[in-house]
Amino acid sequence: GYADPEYIESLQCMKLPFMPVGKHRAFPIMGDSMLPVKDGSYIVGKYLESLSDINDGKTYVLITTHDGIVYKRVYNTRGEDGTLHLHSDTKV
Repeated sequence: GYADPEYIESLQCMKLPFMPVGKHRAFPIMGDSMLPVKDGSYIVGKYLESLSDINDGKTYVLITTHDGIVYKRVYNTRGEDGTLHLHSDTKV
């Protein structure tokens, strides 16, 4: 259901007084590719209206077609090759 925008909009909302203005969602993190964020943690992210709002080298929660929800460091190379490059912080 995460690939369905209507499903995302229907998710339960909650107020966090320390969060800035905007739409925010919390997502569970699985795996250990982004240490020190541990498996089972929740990441709260602000909804971005456009891919052009992505800043190189910052971390984002993304909903992907093949991998579902991922939390990665993103490099926006859409202007060069039309893609976003996703990187894990943990060295394998």
